[in-house]
Formats: sequence, structure tokens, C-alpha cells
Amino acid sequence: MSPQHEMIDRPTLLLDKGRCLANIHRMAEICSQHSLSFRPHFKTHQSLEVGRWFRPYDVEKIAVSSVSMAEYFAEDWDDIMIAIPTNLRELARIDQLAKKCSLHILIEHSELIPILAKALHTSITVHIEIDAGYGRTGVDSTEIELIRSMIEGLSAKKNLRFGGFVIHNGHSYDARSVHEIRAIHHDSMDKLNELKHSFPEAHISLGDTPACSTALNFGLVDELRPGNFVFYDLTQLAIGSCQADDIAVAVACPIIAIYPDRHEIIVNAGGIHLSKDRLGIPGIGDIYGQLADMQGHHIGSLLKETYVKKLSQEHGTIHVPNPTDYRRGQLVYILPVHSCMVVDLMPYYLCAGERIEIFKHK
Repeated sequence: MSPQHEMIDRPTLLLDKGRCLANIHRMAEICSQHSLSFRPHFKTHQSLEVGRWFRPYDVEKIAVSSVSMAEYFAEDWDDIMIAIPTNLRELARIDQLAKKCSLHILIEHSELIPILAKALHTSITVHIEIDAGYGRTGVDSTEIELIRSMIEGLSAKKNLRFGGFVIHNGHSYDARSVHEIRAIHHDSMDKLNELKHSFPEAHISLGDTPACSTALNFGLVDELRPGNFVFYDLTQLAIGSCQADDIAVAVACPIIAIYPDRHEIIVNAGGIHLSKDRLGIPGIGDIYGQLADMQGHHIGSLLKETYVKKLSQEHGTIHVPNPTDYRRGQLVYILPVHSCMVVDLMPYYLCAGERIEIFKHK
């Protein structure tokens, strides 16, 4: 165990900087190879320090998932997209933030246009969210006349600028192979190509880690906006978006009980640390994480036949093939099912002995 781990006495989020930098480099290369601009979504890492690791790749614009997060990152970044439909209760804060940076917001309905025009006193860029198959939020990509009227409505307002279309194909997370990811992506690209035919000047921003990591082409897309790729996780591994050695975060957890007859160890890490996002594994059922070994400051290999089988608030029940290999007080290292959610639950990263703070919502 490295000296930094000797000091751990509670669930602690570890960050493997080498893996993280490799993930950033790979996605920047994908953007470069396809002549796409790169607007990484910072909702995954939520850290000013980690955000600065993107600077060597000439990244000048970012996306975030809340007004609070935009305010936090405005300390370092001048071009920020709040990549969620605009909350009308936050218009005063949005107006103030737009005075500090080039701010981009999303709408998914025409009724917001006159409300924004009246409430905002600072010029702001407005993007129309498009639903290309996910079914969460956005204007259906086939509603050409509705989209046209929304663009015309934005263009008629002096303080609103039409910024283009924003798409998130979250249904790619339902895939379980690269082939399935690419099929979903291909369907989405067909829809976007029809949209681009009707609005050839419109800028298109695409953001889902599975497609951004594996697609062979991006059609008429102008910008990639993935977030989870910076750390990846077990879900992305199951989907086919990454390899096991791309996963860049792990939760260090102390063992608090051992039950050899059940092939179980219990750790002090529950749903409030790991979230209750789960991943279905054939022959096993739902799991909430999987163990890996550690090599100094670096995450090592996945441990076979070890997985988090149950979570309560503070307890994690882990199946292990050889319980006698473990002792109370020992640390084990859990790779998360969903890294974004785990980061949101934890107060800081421990990275090669350095504590890196994580944004907390105000």
C-alpha cells in the first residue's frame, strides 16, 4: 500500500491522473481527426484543477449541467454552455453570469423565447435542443417547421442569438456492443443530416460518450460535447466505449466485516458514496461496482469474480472468491458503475497524494 493510502480512514475517491490524461488526449485526437471543435462536458469531473488539464489541447469552451456549475467554472473559462433546458426560475442568475462570460443556454419550446427576451438584459446565445431518438427532452428532429419558427423567433430578438442545435443521444447507453452504439449513432446522423439540409448554416453539437468514443464518422456534426470519457466507468466498459484500463477513478473503501461462509466482505461504503446506479451482468444479476487492485498511485487490473452485490446507506456487500485473502481494516478499491454520480457524491479526489477539490452545488 502506498503511503497516501495509509492515511485513508473513510471512503475516498482516487484519481489516476495518467489514465485521465490519456482519455483527454484520445478524445482531443478524435476531434482533430474529424475536424470537429471540442467542447468537453465538465459535469463528470466537476473540478477546476482537472479542467486545467484540458488546456494543452487548445480547449477554449466547455459545457456544464447547471447554472451553479457554470458560475464555478466561470473563474477559469470564458465560453460556457449550460447543457440542460433553461430553468426559468434561474433567469436572474443567468443574466448576471452572461455579463462575465460568453454564455450559451438551451431551449426546447418556442414559449421560452419571449420570456427570455424580456427577462435577460445581456445578449446571450440560445441553442435549440433536438431529440434525435433519446426521448428525454428536445424538439423532435422531424418538426422542421416548428424548428424554423423557433429560429425566426430567436432572430427577431435583439438580445438573443441563435447558436445552433444541441443533441444528446443518451439511448446509446442502452447498447451492449460497439456495433449497437454505431447503429444508434448512424440512425441519429441520418436524422441530423436531414435537419442540416433544411438549416445548412446551423451549428450542430453532439454529446454522448459512447458515440464520441467509437463512431467512425460524425456526418455533418460540428462539435463534440462528451463528458463521461474523462474517467469512463463500468457502464462504459460494458457498452464497449472503453477498455478496463481506461477507467480513471476508484473508491478506496475500508473493510469493516468479513463472512467467509458467504464469500462476502463488507466495506464502509454505501449508496451515499457509490450511488445506487447498477449494471446487469449475465449470470450474476445487478452489481454496483467491481474491485480492482492498485499499483502505487495507479489503478491496476480488475479482480475476477469480485463485485459489489448490495448497497445500503453506509454498507457495501462485496462478493469475493477467497474471503480469507482479506482482513478488517484493509482497503479495497471499487471501480464505479457510473463515475459521474460517484464524483457528485464525494468531496474531493486524492491524486498521487494531492487533494483536488470537487465542486459542490450552492
